[in-house]
Amino acid sequence: MMTPHQTALTSLLLGSFPTFQSGDGEAALGAYEMVMSQFEERDLQPGVMTLINGEYPGHDGRFAPTAPQLAAALR
Repeated sequence: MMTPHQTALTSLLLGSFPTFQSGDGEAALGAYEMVMSQFEERDLQPGVMTLINGEYPGHDGRFAPTAPQLAAALR
């Protein structure tokens, strides 16, 4: 289960990009949860903001990042 902080950051992240055109949103949330659970709470916001601000290399910002892109941004 996601912490309130993780839920807020996920909502912010997904709300910053166009909605899912295909795929399973519930599965995407589950994948984000698995990724976020591997990091300290204090390390989540900087990585999420890197994606939202368009600063993550290779992510063009047209769509929400994949779980692997989120994991890389959090590192």
